[in-house]
Amino acid sequence: MTVGQSPLWGDWPTAFPARLCWVARSSIGLTEMNPDDTMVPMYRIADKGSRKVLVEAEGILGFFVDQDDPELGTVTLEGARRVDWGKGRSENAELHIVNFRHEVIGVYDLGLTRLAYSEAGTGSGEKANDVCSFQGYTCEYPRAGEVWRRWASPEPLRLGEWAARTVEYHKSWLHVAQTAWFTSHRGVVRCEDGCGVSLEGRRMLDKSSFYCELGEAANGAGGYFGSNLDALAHCLSANQAIKPLLSVEWRDFSASREFLGDVFVSRVIEVLKEFNVEVDCR
Repeated sequence: MTVGQSPLWGDWPTAFPARLCWVARSSIGLTEMNPDDTMVPMYRIADKGSRKVLVEAEGILGFFVDQDDPELGTVTLEGARRVDWGKGRSENAELHIVNFRHEVIGVYDLGLTRLAYSEAGTGSGEKANDVCSFQGYTCEYPRAGEVWRRWASPEPLRLGEWAARTVEYHKSWLHVAQTAWFTSHRGVVRCEDGCGVSLEGRRMLDKSSFYCELGEAANGAGGYFGSNLDALAHCLSANQAIKPLLSVEWRDFSASREFLGDVFVSRVIEVLKEFNVEVDCR
């Protein structure tokens, strides 16, 4: 089973005191350095019912994986620090992604989670790694961990940053944008001024690229405005009474149609026109 295909909502507190200096560590993770040189983790396992943090970790291995990987199974929490792990089991756990300000920016619903065993650190002063079982739950976007690391860093996201990455990252970027957008309870309201958006067709190398481009055009860097045709229709419908999208200027339309295919492009235009959006293909 996989998680992350739908936006996940959480009612966890997201504001915590900031620290001073952020540094990157581990393969998929980041930490922040306190004045006393202790590390603040990027990942938390928390019990959904009691709202208690069970364990914190600096990195994670085996969760953001290709679903065709034959070695799917346990997940390793690197640099783990147990907070309230108790018997090493939770019937209803969540994985939290935490940024450098200690804000929860992403949530994955894990369900039954248990500690399998611990691995001692390899060097002097190294923290232990906790090997856990999520009962087969993983995230099907293998590069999402790297994207989360970027989103959790102190540097603000930049317009077009997703397009600077290879196309293999675009699906994971869209997943992170969707999960972060709804975890923050922002919904689908457009935050840009005006009633129209411009799309750069030359950056649409696949369907995920299209939705990354549309989300950013509608809601700025890291923005979200649908991840499939049904979600696009939902975003357009939800916006009708608030700030409706009236027009789309689609630049380099022929180039994007070549990559996306006539069928998908036609369906997108049909959905836009269904909600009275004027489409200008250039």
